[in-house]
Amino acid sequence: MIRCVVFDLYGVLYPDEDGHGRQVVESVKAPGYQVAAITNLPQEVALKAAEGVGIEDVVVSGEVGLSKTSPAIYREFVEYQGVKPDECVMIDDTVENLRAAKQAGWWTVFLGEGEAMAADFQIRELGDILGVLDKL
Repeated sequence: MIRCVVFDLYGVLYPDEDGHGRQVVESVKAPGYQVAAITNLPQEVALKAAEGVGIEDVVVSGEVGLSKTSPAIYREFVEYQGVKPDECVMIDDTVENLRAAKQAGWWTVFLGEGEAMAADFQIRELGDILGVLDKL
């Protein structure tokens, strides 16, 4: 059972010029999922972007000294949050980041066009994430 839905910020939720990202985050929160972000953005930009879409829990890779391409950042996240890896899903637009999350035992969703063989699921529109969560 999924408890935690984690978004990449840049390219997935940010920039959120039309408010769609915030709507999706609110829709994901509504059934009770914990929502967070793991990002490579600089901390100041990341915190502003996360606030803009309604995410309070943000891990900035540069601040924790771990890359999103390493399973270690995802292992640290679950330890800190007190959840199991298979209770988390990562939504990202970069295959290398999803490979690392998958190696850490997470479910993965690739947002974008093209082949995403490293991911468990692929969506082309951010709003499609709700359909994926229904399957998990």
